[in-house]
Amino acid sequence: MRKIFILTAVLALFANTVMAQFGVRAGINIATLGKDLDNTDPQIGYNVGLIYDINLTGALYLQPGVFLNMKGGKIEQKTGVAIYGEDFSSSEINAKLNYLEIPIDFKLKVDASIFKFDIFAGPFISYGLFGKTEVEGSLLNLATWKEEYNSFKDNGFKNFDWGFQFGAGWYYGEHLYIGAGYDLGLQNISELKEKLNGDKFKGTTGTFIVWLGYSF
Repeated sequence: MRKIFILTAVLALFANTVMAQFGVRAGINIATLGKDLDNTDPQIGYNVGLIYDINLTGALYLQPGVFLNMKGGKIEQKTGVAIYGEDFSSSEINAKLNYLEIPIDFKLKVDASIFKFDIFAGPFISYGLFGKTEVEGSLLNLATWKEEYNSFKDNGFKNFDWGFQFGAGWYYGEHLYIGAGYDLGLQNISELKEKLNGDKFKGTTGTFIVWLGYSF
């Protein structure tokens, strides 16, 4: 009985693998940082990677993937707050955070008579590989200062991020794909501190993604 169970499981896995489909995705991000970082503007970035569609049953698929995903944001402080150890009456931060991201989505494919589309949702985990943070400061608009930091090594941002992804897409023919999604970060990734009292800012990632894809 045990051998029959193992053989059945192997055959089921093989069947799912046969019905799987690789795809490539490439597009742009509109990324922000939230929570305590109130005065923020979007940071335009990129998103490129691979997905693997595995048919579970009927129209339901499991879609793991691996992406290089640029997150971040632009932060403006005008309260006399100093970060990175400098005293300024105002400061502007432009953070570019490049993550290796692994989403694991559940996807529902709908094959209508006119066109095909899908909706998907699931968790993701990310690890920061490299990044650059530019800081500009001014004192009463008289003196200015600009410096660059390693985003993940100079008390700027944490490497690890995780959250929830959701979105939808449209298929053109058998291979082309146009999709949009949103990454909602749930981890506080900020290591930024106020110099005046040593408190840390809180910041979570939010990333709107639009991409083109091709399935093989």
